[in-house]
Amino acid sequence: MKKKFFFNKIGHAGTLDPIAKGLLIVLLNKAAKLSSDFLSLDKEYITMIKLGITTDSYDMDGKIIKTCSVPAFEKKYLSDLVKDFRGDYRQTVPAFSAKKFKGKHLYEYARKNLKTDEIKNNVRINKINIIRYRPPDLYIRLEVSSGTYIRAIANDIGDRLGCGAAMAELERVRIGSFSVKDALKAEEAIKILNEYNNKKTDPKKISGTGAFISVKDLARNYKKIYVKEKFLKDLEMNSPLYEKMLEPGLNAGDEFEPGQIVVIKLKKSGKSYIHRLIAGFNPKEISLENKKLSKSLSMN
Repeated sequence: MKKKFFFNKIGHAGTLDPIAKGLLIVLLNKAAKLSSDFLSLDKEYITMIKLGITTDSYDMDGKIIKTCSVPAFEKKYLSDLVKDFRGDYRQTVPAFSAKKFKGKHLYEYARKNLKTDEIKNNVRINKINIIRYRPPDLYIRLEVSSGTYIRAIANDIGDRLGCGAAMAELERVRIGSFSVKDALKAEEAIKILNEYNNKKTDPKKISGTGAFISVKDLARNYKKIYVKEKFLKDLEMNSPLYEKMLEPGLNAGDEFEPGQIVVIKLKKSGKSYIHRLIAGFNPKEISLENKKLSKSLSMN
C-alpha cells in the first residue's frame, strides 16, 4: 500500500494470527505516530476453541501433540471454569509467536526445535463468557488487555479441563472504541483509495464511510498545548517542550507524561500538529527532566 498510494508512512495497530480475521486499524502518514497509542488499547475477540486437541502452537495451524476424548461437560461447569480466568493473568507466551528472545523471534527458535526460557506476560481479562458449546467446539467472547494471546488462553483452558484444547477460529471485533461493524473489507478500502488517488471520488465520500478517520478527527481525543509558531521546527526535531515555547495565557495546568501524544496548536495560523512528548511536562511548572534535556541539547 505504501508504494501503491505514495504514503510517507504506514503502520498498523496490532497483528493478527494467520488463523484470525477481523478488525485491523491501518495508520497512514501522520497517524502512524499514534501506533503505540492504538496498540495499548483493550481488544475484544470471539474465538472457537476445539477441546480434546493439544498443539505446539496452541492453535489448529500447529502440529498436533496429543488428542484426548472429551468428557461430557455441563455448560455451567464450563462457564464457571472460564470465568475463573477473569482479572489479572500471568500468561505464558506461545513458543510460536513474534515475541523476541535474545534478539530473535520465538518462532525462529521453535521452527528449529530449539528451546528458550519461558516468557510470561502480565495481562488482564476484563470479560470472558461462553457464547455456546457444541462439543467439542467451545465459543467464547473475551475482552482483554493489549498483548494477550487468545490461543494461550485456549491452551490453559484445555489444561484446566484435563483434555487439552486448541484455538480453531478467532475474530477481533473491537479495538478500544473502534468496532469491526464500522470497518471495510481490505478490497473495499483499496478500491476507495484507488478512486481517491485517481481523483474519481470526493474526499467527503471517504470520511462518510466511517471506516476512514482523519487525523483532525482523532486529534479531538488528545490534550492541546499552544506553542509559538517559531518553535514548531524545534519540536519536529524532537526537542522537548519548555517554557519559552508556550503561548502565554492559553495553556491549562495539565501535567503530561513522557511519550504522551498531544496536539500542538498554533495560535496565529490555527494549524494543529500531533506530537509525542519525549519528556514529562507541566505548562505551569517546567519539569526537571525537561530542563536537563534542554541543557543537553544546547550543549550538543
